Amino acid sequence: MHRKSEVVGLFLAFQMAMPAVFSQTPGFLKLTVVEGEGAFNDMKHKLGHPPSVRIVDEGNKPAVGAELTCTLPAVGPGAFFVDGGGRVAKATADNQGIARCPTYRPNAEEGRFSVKVAASYEGKTGQLAISQSNTMAGGTAVGEQKKGNKAIWIVALVAGGAAGGVFAATHKSSPSSAATIPPTVLSASGITVGGPR
Repeated sequence: MHRKSEVVGLFLAFQMAMPAVFSQTPGFLKLTVVEGEGAFNDMKHKLGHPPSVRIVDEGNKPAVGAELTCTLPAVGPGAFFVDGGGRVAKATADNQGIARCPTYRPNAEEGRFSVKVAASYEGKTGQLAISQSNTMAGGTAVGEQKKGNKAIWIVALVAGGAAGGVFAATHKSSPSSAATIPPTVLSASGITVGGPR
């Protein structure tokens, strides 16, 4: 009788465990970078480029409401999140499955680093590393500097042209001086080429 109650107990335990086993969601989440890969964070102006990623399931359906955890490096080049100043923050995917890491600022170390992002949704997970760099040159500042250099170059060309015009105007040649310049003569194997006569 004691043996029979043990068997019944094991059977009931197995039946109770079955729904837990079969309720686990199979599959995975796929993350793709929407923006932020290879970005340069401007240390001088303290501007970071938080990445955004698109999260879909194994059937390529947007994982609406998926939780994204963004992790910045603990040492070396990196950044810190503006809210709280930490290196870990969370975001939620919108109705297209896109989640954006919260705003962060680069730290004081120049160089390359990775932003690690991990998503979870209905028992499924996925992760990705996004490469960025901290630079004193700055992302936006570099573009503005190039525009400024182009404007300086155009001004220099205009000024050079004006100076050439002034020189030509003040050093006009007279018809008599033009006649005193000897014509250029080229000769090769019996053929002679010269100026007009």
